[in-house]
Amino acid sequence: MLPMGEPEHDVSSAESLPLARRILVLGLLGLAIAGALWPVLRGQFVYDDLWLVAQNPSLQSFEKMWASLGGSYWDFLDARSAQYVGYWRPLTTISLFLGNSIGDGSPAAFHGLSLALHLAAVAVAFELARQLTRHTLAAFFAALLFGLHPVQVEPVAWISSINDPMAGLFSLWAMLAFLRWRERGSLGLPIFAAFLFLCALLAKESALALLPLFAAIDLGQGLGRGTRGAPSDTWRQRLTPFLRPYGAMLATFALYYSARIVVFGDVWAGFDRTTGHLGLTAGRDIGLRVELLGGALGLLAWPQHLNLFRDTRPEIPWNDGALWFSALWIALLAIASVWCWRRRASAALAGLLIIPAALLPALLRIEALGRFSLSERYLYVSAFGFALFAAVVVLRLAERASLRAVGVFALVLVCGACAWRSHERTQIWRDESTLFAQSRLDNPKSPYVAWGLGRVMLEEYRFSQDVRFLIEARQAFEHSQNLGLKDEKGVRDLSVLVTEEDRLQANLGLGWYYFFAALRGYDETTLDEALAVFEKTLSFFPRSFEALTGTGVVMLTQNNLVGAKIKFQAAIEENPKHLEAWYYLGKLELRRQDLPAARAAFERALELKRDDPDTLPLYASVLSESGEMAAAQQALERAYRVAPQDPQVLMGLGMLAARNREGGTAISWFDQVLRQWPNFGPAHLQKGKVLLAMGQSDRASSALQKACELNPRDFEAHYTLGAFLNSQGLGKEALPFLERALEVEPENELADELRAQIEVLRAQ
Repeated sequence: MLPMGEPEHDVSSAESLPLARRILVLGLLGLAIAGALWPVLRGQFVYDDLWLVAQNPSLQSFEKMWASLGGSYWDFLDARSAQYVGYWRPLTTISLFLGNSIGDGSPAAFHGLSLALHLAAVAVAFELARQLTRHTLAAFFAALLFGLHPVQVEPVAWISSINDPMAGLFSLWAMLAFLRWRERGSLGLPIFAAFLFLCALLAKESALALLPLFAAIDLGQGLGRGTRGAPSDTWRQRLTPFLRPYGAMLATFALYYSARIVVFGDVWAGFDRTTGHLGLTAGRDIGLRVELLGGALGLLAWPQHLNLFRDTRPEIPWNDGALWFSALWIALLAIASVWCWRRRASAALAGLLIIPAALLPALLRIEALGRFSLSERYLYVSAFGFALFAAVVVLRLAERASLRAVGVFALVLVCGACAWRSHERTQIWRDESTLFAQSRLDNPKSPYVAWGLGRVMLEEYRFSQDVRFLIEARQAFEHSQNLGLKDEKGVRDLSVLVTEEDRLQANLGLGWYYFFAALRGYDETTLDEALAVFEKTLSFFPRSFEALTGTGVVMLTQNNLVGAKIKFQAAIEENPKHLEAWYYLGKLELRRQDLPAARAAFERALELKRDDPDTLPLYASVLSESGEMAAAQQALERAYRVAPQDPQVLMGLGMLAARNREGGTAISWFDQVLRQWPNFGPAHLQKGKVLLAMGQSDRASSALQKACELNPRDFEAHYTLGAFLNSQGLGKEALPFLERALEVEPENELADELRAQIEVLRAQ
């Protein structure tokens, strides 16, 4: 029988497992877990990755990374947003810098690092489970279930969550070091455990859970083996060895807290900052804590409904099903803990106590979790507690009934089911489109998810020029706007969480929809409609740098260069770190032929995102206009390494080849774009211009006509085709294109010449 805490005669103790067998066991664990989770290596940047990784200037050089360690984790954001973020995670920043350096910015290197950290945590989990159970088989299944549990997919697959497996690794390792120190008699101080505690804190603030986790181990092990002392010892002599390590841990935390005071510049050390101001009532605040703990227990026991975006519900009725199910799970935890205590099932009890102990910081400061209070990544260490409890109890019950093989078979089935579910779950982390499409199905009442999906659809349209994505974007933004409003009976669904940011982003999204639809000539949409949406948004959010930028882009497209520049400068004043404002300011200066100003704007944008695939091609065009052809080629090659499929990058390479009079090479780049995105109008335009220069009139005319069809508001496409047809003596055919060019940009510098040509053609 497995006594869950005392060594068996036929099982090696934690210290005596032969090295070869340990390597074999760890190898099997690694193969099984890597086999289930390997698809994460193919994932792209998603959600927060686009900011924290792809646009984080701290990752661009060692000097910038080192300087960033003295500030908040999100200091590269605009000042208004950064002031609400109280994260200081220097070890996480260093790990992201390493991932960026190893993979030259590619997602695969970051994913590989996350998976490696998880596998290392599994290896430590195995040793910790062996130390607690003194049973190799139970430890093997505990580590296997911990590594394969479906709640682990989110922290492993999501690059921005790399701090969870890192903090989890150090937390489990600290628990192992603490337990071994107890086993050695609790002499001196647990220096190594304290050091690992500090490392965990430097990875993520929630590692404060180690203080209750150490207590959970002590309680599960009967207040710490090795601390009982001799029968003649006084109560103080017995208690001192037990309390001594907690003093060392508190001293470690004091050191960490002091460093945070320096970083944040106030006595609260950033712990008073929070990104979530949900305005919940006191009763709902308590209920939310019940939902968090009970929901976590439910996910650990039955991980069927996995979800990145579980919106906090502002108000719920007293008889809400989810709330009562959460309360039931908490009751079951309490009953199981009492049962393990009475049965002296020390390892199983330790596992149960680890689950809530790991969540204690979140439960105490739930407002710091934001709108998604129950996230799977928060359960990283709790999953070990559940896995330990499950493995030990199943094997104990099976051995009691002399059915050890049945117990092993049951655990194999459970681990196999978890491996299948985890492997399946990795698929939604493939890219932004897949993630948000699934999240929309999982969260039909979330305004946040709705406008997030709309944003992704707009990005898909920008690349593909497929109107289907444009339609889906509008539907998503309108759905986000409608959520949380009163129905026809005047009743509002109080369970829907709507914030000012949701309303801002939904309106911004609609503004961009009208802008792209107007450029495409879809649904008779006009640029004035897009401008009206952005200006209306500014009336509600006058300091929105995003709305200012959107307004400026529409004005730029309408050839109102003065108004556009004022808006871009206002956006930059609100947020000097807003890359898009600098990017569009550079485009404006490029149109004005002010190459030094355009160059300065693009270089500022590249300081914010060194390898931005949108900015680099335009920066290269400025360099080529200035005669710096080699530097232009280097900039484009840099962009190509980062985004080899990005149409703007391929277009830049083609245009540079055209400038170098390498017509065939230029055409091959444009064709590469069109093979992926046949409706990408700029590629048809540039291909037509190169074909004209090569004397291939028929092919050039066909390409230019396609460009005009796809982008009915493209001045250059219509003017180029009209001028070409007119030069061929086809004035009647040229007239509609020239008229359309003048209609699109009546203030263009070629407008007077155009009017004269049109008058001549009309008179013929």
